[in-house]
Amino acid sequence: MDRPTDLSSPEWMDFHQLVELLQVALCFMDGDGNVLVWNKAAEEITGYPREHVVGRNTILQLLYPDAQYRNQVLENFQEIIKNKLHSEDVETKIRREDDETRIVSLSFRGFFDNNGKLTGSVAIGRDVTEQVRLRKELERHSEHLEALVRQRTRSLSESEHRLFAIIQGSPEGIVVTDLNWSIIECNQAALQLYWANFRDQLIGRDMRDLVAAKDRKFASGTFVELAGKGIIRNLRYSMLRSNGQEYPAESSLSVVRDAAGSPLVYVTVIRDLTSQNEIEERLRKAERMAVIGETVAMVGHDLRNPLQTIASALYILDQKYESTTDQDTKEILEMIRSGLDYADNIVKELLDYSREIRLDLAETSIKKITQAALLQLKILEKITVQDLTQDQPSILVDPAKTQRVLINLITNAIDAMPDGGKLTITSREIDSRLEIEVSDTGVGISEDVMKNLWKPLKTTKSKGMGLGLAICKRIVEAHDGSIDVESTPGKGSTFTIRLPLQPRASTPAIDS
Repeated sequence: MDRPTDLSSPEWMDFHQLVELLQVALCFMDGDGNVLVWNKAAEEITGYPREHVVGRNTILQLLYPDAQYRNQVLENFQEIIKNKLHSEDVETKIRREDDETRIVSLSFRGFFDNNGKLTGSVAIGRDVTEQVRLRKELERHSEHLEALVRQRTRSLSESEHRLFAIIQGSPEGIVVTDLNWSIIECNQAALQLYWANFRDQLIGRDMRDLVAAKDRKFASGTFVELAGKGIIRNLRYSMLRSNGQEYPAESSLSVVRDAAGSPLVYVTVIRDLTSQNEIEERLRKAERMAVIGETVAMVGHDLRNPLQTIASALYILDQKYESTTDQDTKEILEMIRSGLDYADNIVKELLDYSREIRLDLAETSIKKITQAALLQLKILEKITVQDLTQDQPSILVDPAKTQRVLINLITNAIDAMPDGGKLTITSREIDSRLEIEVSDTGVGISEDVMKNLWKPLKTTKSKGMGLGLAICKRIVEAHDGSIDVESTPGKGSTFTIRLPLQPRASTPAIDS
């Protein structure tokens, strides 16, 4: 996958801004191992500033100065690339620039072209030094629990207190159950995962009931295997919060035995994967947007040249046949002009959708914007328009882009009333935000169409690319606002825009 290295380019802007906000290290490399992206979190974890890393292929030598260990890491990555796998949570020791050793959990993935050639790779890392220390400490105490039980001394009591402190201090949820999987102990992190305020909300519950119904059979089978295996790591299934909401989790289970080797209790360590999954999904979406932007820029450039040629030819034909009385010739020229305008509009919409939205803010009123929008539209006599927008309060927006949103919504409303109807536009201030409604009495929106309403390239019209509402959504969200719709098939629709009177600087949302 070819990528430009200039992170200030428009198609990279959303991606670049996103990775700088991540709390995990992100390293993006091309097919030759040269680093293209090295975010702030990567600098903090490794100590290496991006200017020492970006554009070079020496990152492995910097992080793994020991040649033998570096070769082992490299062999693992090469095996992953060879088999086109996606490694997850591989723990390695790295050497920071200040010579401090840290443990990093890495997720690694390669990207390939249609011929199977490696074109790039991405590594996501997080510093787990402290978590590993706590985990090893907990495992060490679990392994020595049998000896501690025999001692029955004051040292046992002190160790038990220490173990309890480790469990309570763990950032991951820890649940202890009896042999029937009834919960007998849990730490604060486990309560937070379950959205519980008190231990009594978990103590006595069957551990299997905390697993989502769709994964319960799989989890129960794994629990049965645990007594024989002693420890099972990194199981992934959905678990439940106190209100029934599901969340993705990773669990590791172990058995604590008595001096005779018989099981005493089961210990389950639970990690919430919600944030990790969201970050990965946003990265995938950001990458798709970068690809879309790159493709659209290329297609738009290639199409504009022949369109300009056609426009020039049409101008010459207009001059030549300006005074003709041949009606067929006039109709043909009009057909060419209409088709040219339509094609040019498609290119414009594609380019507008792929570009970063930059706001040129100015203080105005929604009344002025609405009036300007209505003046640009041709509204049939059988449609009644009622403009109830207010001059106050004033609002800080990009007038041209806000006007474009209203033109799009009003046009859609007109199209939804082919037999006539009523179009109503209102505005009101609610909690330091301006709420604008565009309502029609048209055919409404079906449930199937509503599911994909805001997605790009989804349209029910015979003409258009289906980018109008997607662009509207990006413009509104760039103003730190929101847009939604309510519709009843056969009765009409109401689009509601909510804008802050004074928007903060924001980045447009990444679309699916």
